[in-house]
Amino acid sequence: MPKPRRSAALCAAVLLAGVLGAACGGEGGSTAKAPKAFCQAAYDYEQELSKQLEKGEKNATRQLALVEKMAAHAPKKISADVNEFATRIRQVMDDPSLAKDKKFQDEGKAVVDRINQYASNGCGLFKQDPNSGI
Repeated sequence: MPKPRRSAALCAAVLLAGVLGAACGGEGGSTAKAPKAFCQAAYDYEQELSKQLEKGEKNATRQLALVEKMAAHAPKKISADVNEFATRIRQVMDDPSLAKDKKFQDEGKAVVDRINQYASNGCGLFKQDPNSGI
């Protein structure tokens, strides 16, 4: 069943790509400093997603592993959203038709928007020099 997984991965990445672009402005939200381990995991995820989008090689399994790494280090303020994001990736992997469900997409976008806003503000994620580390 590689084809459905690839389709699911593409759908998940496309959903997230739009959200990542929207979050780059880092408007609003908390200015509290996020834990370094969470910031590193968020940075790793963003880098992986960028590579996948650039190459056109979507890998939901790899994305999920990185989101789970974020969840393991997420502070309480964002933990529920990161766990929900991981759950949604699993759901799309199991049922690719969810990627076409507008309500599912809208709810997922809201979750990812909150994660991106937290990472942007708490980690300076989208303001960093990629060569400087976190």
